Amino acid sequence: MSTDFHGFSSGPDSAGGAPRTVVDWITVAGDQLIATIKQLVADGNVRRVILRDSSGREFLSVPLTASAVVGGITVLAAPVLAAIGVIAAMVAEVTLEVERTDVDGVNESEDGTPPPSSPDPEV
Repeated sequence: MSTDFHGFSSGPDSAGGAPRTVVDWITVAGDQLIATIKQLVADGNVRRVILRDSSGREFLSVPLTASAVVGGITVLAAPVLAAIGVIAAMVAEVTLEVERTDVDGVNESEDGTPPPSSPDPEV
């Protein structure tokens, strides 16, 4: 199984020290969805995760505030995880649109590959 990563960034460059928004699109198999979202929450710099089907239709948008990151996945407990589980069971493949806050420029590389902390589809 493979995971596809695509992304772009906006906002001031990291040389100025101001945070900018980096958006990554990660395509994962339905059975890897919850594990991938848990990894994204653990990364700590994710502001929002949007689940989309293969045609780009939005299933669910989950904003992650600073308190959500501090509280970890427990903030996403019961209702949201249940909804994500239902979506995972309905579709073979899901695209996650992941908005990150990038202060140091570590979320991008020259060749456009994902950062080292990106979820591993084999986990």
